Amino acid sequence: MIVDLLLSAVDVLVAGIITVFLFLIILTLLTKALVALFPEQDSHSHAAIPHSRTDQQLPPQLSSAQQAAIAVAVQRYRRQHKH
Repeated sequence: MIVDLLLSAVDVLVAGIITVFLFLIILTLLTKALVALFPEQDSHSHAAIPHSRTDQQLPPQLSSAQQAAIAVAVQRYRRQHKH
């Protein structure tokens, strides 16, 4: 009785594992196919986005008081969110 239940449980376990792996393989293949069919456009590429704004100036339409307030807010945020 117990042996039959354990064998049934193993069967369900193996079927579940196979199902998950097949789903993940299909998902990976579909993702690769979609990337091949619809490549990312150049205007939206990540290379065009600067990774760091620390060396760049803020837009000229901001006053010096606004720039100072933003700088202080960024410093406070970075101090509070250190990891």
